[in-house]
Amino acid sequence: MDYHIKQEFIENKLILSEYTSKDLEFYPAWTFLLPDVTEVYGICPYLNVDVVDCNDRRIKWLHDTFDKGKTYYTLVSDKRNGNKIDAEFEQDKIMLQKKVQDALQEYNVTNDNVTNGWVDYNELIEQVTFRATSKSINKQSKNIWINTLSVIEDVSKGCNFDFLKYTKCMYNLHIRHKFITDDKSELNVLIDNCTKKYNQYIKSCEKYSIDKHESQERLVSLIKSNFQLDQIGRYFKRWSNLTLEKKNERIKSYLYWYIQNSNGELDVNIIDQAYTFVQQKIKTKEIKTNDILWNSKLGVITSIKNLVVTDNQFTISKVSTSSSVSKVNTSVPITLKVQQKIHRLLLLEILKSNVVYKQKIIENVVFNTSCITLGIKKDVLYKYIISKYEKFLKIIMENPIPTSASSTLT
Repeated sequence: MDYHIKQEFIENKLILSEYTSKDLEFYPAWTFLLPDVTEVYGICPYLNVDVVDCNDRRIKWLHDTFDKGKTYYTLVSDKRNGNKIDAEFEQDKIMLQKKVQDALQEYNVTNDNVTNGWVDYNELIEQVTFRATSKSINKQSKNIWINTLSVIEDVSKGCNFDFLKYTKCMYNLHIRHKFITDDKSELNVLIDNCTKKYNQYIKSCEKYSIDKHESQERLVSLIKSNFQLDQIGRYFKRWSNLTLEKKNERIKSYLYWYIQNSNGELDVNIIDQAYTFVQQKIKTKEIKTNDILWNSKLGVITSIKNLVVTDNQFTISKVSTSSSVSKVNTSVPITLKVQQKIHRLLLLEILKSNVVYKQKIIENVVFNTSCITLGIKKDVLYKYIISKYEKFLKIIMENPIPTSASSTLT
């Protein structure tokens, strides 16, 4: 394993371990990041265990969802416990084993042509186990197995079921040998049903393991980014076709995203305050339906016009009625993630060439960030980049990097 990958793995493990020690036992954060759960509810905003009352708010948030958390309990229960399938499989195995033992006993009693003596169930299983788990066998063991195989063949024909298929299902013992029996016999059908449930159980366990690992990786990523979240799209319909409950859920999702990305950090305690504020303004018509900019293709609110959040205070800005003002500023904020991307590209553009020009640098940064700056007004974006350009250029000039040829910056 690469050294850096190994170090990252160890670091992530420690982060997750420390987080888990503060997390809820029965509502762990990673379960709220399972793909099937986020598809139904979006991402729960109460995952930061360092925030006061976060765990209590998480449970309340779940119970306040449209179905009171019913889908969560079903999905998480099914994933955590392939238990349901496992329990059914164990019951079927017990029943199948009893039927096979009864059939074997009846075979011993009624069959007058048993040439190998009384057939003992446990001895047969021991012989099959030895043969299936041995890498190599000597001549004596081989002869014993040939005799055992002959007995198994007699039993399979006499009881009308494939004994080796049965041992594979019951004990996971693989031996390549097939006996000709009626596939639709009672015991063969039971064996097939058991095998099917076992395969379902294995697939369920594998999927659960993969989903859990990916969700925990996502959780570690959120912890490292101080729980900076992007909105997850839901309800890809026209706003007028959404129920009031779904509209309110999308408003709350937008507020969480907007406040966090505007401030760079977020005290989750203000989410409810912001939500209550917006609901009041909707009732008083200070926020109208067409003020809520809904993107049905993305399934997210991209902006709520005139909503201003400053130092955790909420206001509705007054829009000038002057004829010279034709449009309301609906530009989305430059989020922390976008800022970081701009900073990296700006430094790269300044440093990578021997001769570079300010305007060209800014145009390159705008072009290379176009996919993540949708909705940000161009003049706002240019103004931000220009302000950072002057700052970064000053730092670089004061701390020159030794090169074979000095750079010329204009």
